[in-house]
Amino acid sequence: MADLSKAAKFLGEVSYFRFVQYLRPMEADKTTHQFKPNSRFEDAVALYNFDIELRDLMFKAVQRLEIALRTKIIQEFSLAHGPLSMKG
Repeated sequence: MADLSKAAKFLGEVSYFRFVQYLRPMEADKTTHQFKPNSRFEDAVALYNFDIELRDLMFKAVQRLEIALRTKIIQEFSLAHGPLSMKG
């Protein structure tokens, strides 16, 4: 980020230790942590934001699968044992 105050604010909200993983693909040398030419902080932020969006999409998909599976289990159990069999 060209604006250091924006970069500092971002790192203050996200934490360097969480964000550093998004900088790794830009490293030319993993030992000295030298960056490849034309590496930009903004690109790592974009990767971080993409990861958040991807996780949200995956969570929504898993949540739908979970609900569908639970519904199917309840239906099958009710058909096999009667609708009142789950009553406590």
